[in-house]
Amino acid sequence: AAGELSPNIDSLMFAAEKGYVHGPYLEGQTYRMAKLVGVKMSPDSVNARHILISPDKFPDQASAKVAADSLKDLIENGADFATLATQNSADPGSGAKGGDLGWFKEGQMVPSFNDACFDGTEGDLVMVESRFGYHIIEVLEQKGSTEKRAVAFIDRKVNASTKTFQMIFGE
Repeated sequence: AAGELSPNIDSLMFAAEKGYVHGPYLEGQTYRMAKLVGVKMSPDSVNARHILISPDKFPDQASAKVAADSLKDLIENGADFATLATQNSADPGSGAKGGDLGWFKEGQMVPSFNDACFDGTEGDLVMVESRFGYHIIEVLEQKGSTEKRAVAFIDRKVNASTKTFQMIFGE
């Protein structure tokens, strides 16, 4: 979001078109090049609920995925999300509340979960995998809209050569 990038490039990247390259420029003791690789509008916060299927409760990863797929199919065919979350979720905090996570901002959840919520739209029902297991996520609401810029960097740290180091050490 605006203001989250280095002051050297923040205004440049928010005025540029996708594909713009800036640099190389010196930032501290690092030469850096920056490329604008993506532009999107993203909600400021999301209200979602989920059911977590932990592989620890199954003989193998494949069995956990099959269980998660089955629950997702049940929900798509009219089963009550809250009831299934209470009965099946491995997340004790949200599971007891029918899977309700409340409102959260971008970056508060693990990456795959975060992306499903902030890249999706209201009403989406998706399944994603994370280090915790399989999440069946329903995006309930999204608030606000902020322009986000994805910037890729190439860094090259400036180091003194052996010859320079020896010369300075000798002095």
